[in-house]
Amino acid sequence: MFEVEAKFVVDNFDIIEQQYEFEDPVLEKDVYYQHPSRDFLNSDEWLRLRTIIDGATEIDLLVVTYKGAKLITESGIKTRQEIEFKASNEIVELLKILGFKKFVRVEKYRRKSKINYNDLNTMITLDDVIGLGKYVEIEILVEDFNEKLLAINAIETISKKLGLDKSEKRGYAKMILNEIEFGRMEKSIWTG
Repeated sequence: MFEVEAKFVVDNFDIIEQQYEFEDPVLEKDVYYQHPSRDFLNSDEWLRLRTIIDGATEIDLLVVTYKGAKLITESGIKTRQEIEFKASNEIVELLKILGFKKFVRVEKYRRKSKINYNDLNTMITLDDVIGLGKYVEIEILVEDFNEKLLAINAIETISKKLGLDKSEKRGYAKMILNEIEFGRMEKSIWTG
């Protein structure tokens, strides 16, 4: 499976909320892990454990995601291999035994809207990221290379239609690490 996505900085969600219907917000608490012998920051890979807290249904769900190195188009759309599965809390102990280390946390309130655009299952998310601000992501999951090209074109069209022009190529984890590096966020709160 390949993830094709673009992220945009916004001041508010008003225009997007007028175009699509969004689910109620959920709190996503992400913990990113560093590989014991390979520098994921250098290889641009990610291993993330996400706890999804849905206040409406009082469900906590743990999802493990591996994201391979990304390729970025000129317009800021990125594609990468993605493997994702539901897990239990035992995965945390397994990662610890294998030598993986926690290195950054990201927390956000997320609202989703699933749309069908040219027969592509497309997800538009409104993310209010604690410590970073508001972002809109457009994401399409595809199986093969031909679909990747269709997804890139679809994301470019949707983002233009919504007036999204402030593309952000970094993921939230890198953005938080950058804020810590420049002293704009307290390290002890967001790492380890």
